[in-house]
Amino acid sequence: MKISKSTITSAIKPAKTKGTTFYKATVDDIIKAYSDKNTNVWIKALFEDIGFDAIDFEKGLYGSKVIDDALYICETDGHMVDVDNYKYDPEEMLEDISLTDIEDMIQDATPEIIRRHITEYEVYMPDFDKLAIDLLKDGESFSELVRYYQEFEK
Repeated sequence: MKISKSTITSAIKPAKTKGTTFYKATVDDIIKAYSDKNTNVWIKALFEDIGFDAIDFEKGLYGSKVIDDALYICETDGHMVDVDNYKYDPEEMLEDISLTDIEDMIQDATPEIIRRHITEYEVYMPDFDKLAIDLLKDGESFSELVRYYQEFEK
């Protein structure tokens, strides 16, 4: 068997600004990202059920915020950000500044970025009994439900 390097380039492009990027994702974007095979069906079901209320902002996604039906996921190196000669803490920027002032720092979130930032840790514990019925009706196997349930136990 011959092993060779892949020439596939990544679809993730860096933001125009170094240091901090806000990735914009809608509930539908999150559901689509978790509709792929080998992704946690409980997270998909949770967002289908309660939308952005599924996110536990106290456990993670620091600096991220829901604004006008979109989640802005903060990815930062932690350095202060200069906007119009004012310095902002990237984890508090969305509280203090308009989205139009930082539009060059905003990009659409890809499924990979969504799955990297929204995991079992960043969401509230699903109501497994309630959601399991719909997932089984949608064709998910019981063994898959158990396997992905165990991700919440870690």
